[in-house]
Parts: sequence; structure tokens; C-alpha cells
Amino acid sequence: MKAITEKRLTFEFPDNFDVIKYDDTQFYRKKFIKISDGVKAVDIIAVDHSTTYLIEIKDFTHPDTKSKNVNLVDVVIQKVLFTLSALLPMKINGSPKEKNIAEKTFSTKRIAVVLHLGILKK
Repeated sequence: MKAITEKRLTFEFPDNFDVIKYDDTQFYRKKFIKISDGVKAVDIIAVDHSTTYLIEIKDFTHPDTKSKNVNLVDVVIQKVLFTLSALLPMKINGSPKEKNIAEKTFSTKRIAVVLHLGILKK
């Protein structure tokens, strides 16, 4: 099993998955985020032999999530679109692990967007 921790949650993936905490990658933090103000990213990219999973984790109790001025669907769509637009440049300019997962996303037949919406108590 491969595990990724995000916001006090641990997500476990079978060994046949390649998985990366995308919003913490060097490529995203040092390169892609600098292209424009407002660039966003999903939390995790996970890839098996047929599907790329773009996973966003949200705490329902967080003020940004509950705000009436924020449309959660629009936020997730924006993060997905930015992440998808980053995959080709990451395939070319990322670290070996980043290049590998970007390459694998291009060989899958499906993209699934997963929103994990929960209440994260302290």
C-alpha cells in the first residue's frame, strides 16, 4: 500500500497505483504556481493502469468552504483545470517522479475527479 497524508487524513492506495501529493510537488511550488496569480491545484493525483484520479480534500467546517461567497463546485473545477493544464509541462520539466506520474496520466483512458468532503475535528 502507498499512503498520502493530507489535513490529518491518510489515504491509502494499492501498490499498482502511482500517487503524488501534487500541491506539494517541487514543480507546482517552484514553477507552475508562479505563472499567474490565483493558480490552484488538486491535493492528490493517483494513477492506475486505466484511470487518473484528481483528488481534492475539503474540510466542510473550514470558513472558505462554508462561505456563501464561494461556490465549492467552481473552486474544484478551477483546481482540476489548472492541474490538467500543468501535466504536460510537468512531464517535460518535473523531477523524475513528477515526470513519471505525468507520463502515466497521458496513457490512461479515464479521468475521475474525486471530492472528499468531510468534517475534520481537531
